[in-house]
Amino acid sequence: MQLQLALQAALAYNGSRSLIFITSMTNAIDRAISEFDSLSDMARQLGVSYQVIQDWRKRNIVPAEHCPVVERLTAGKIRCEELNSTIDWTYLRGTEQTAAA
Repeated sequence: MQLQLALQAALAYNGSRSLIFITSMTNAIDRAISEFDSLSDMARQLGVSYQVIQDWRKRNIVPAEHCPVVERLTAGKIRCEELNSTIDWTYLRGTEQTAAA
């Protein structure tokens, strides 16, 4: 919560778009965690340790290989695009549909 407040204050100060991105990533990871019974439950269902999830929160990004699983386990409430914007998810989603056809 302190990080989010600091980022919002910095955003108000200089209007940097990168700070908006960081805040939204933090919110996405926290929102994903809230879809599970606990952080430990999320870690168990993803087959990773509690510390791994904490690291994702710290780095504000979920590794690409875990994003589709989080999206599926949250019934699409938290999308891959929110968890890791370094991947061209639109392209990957399109190739998945093409391969299935």
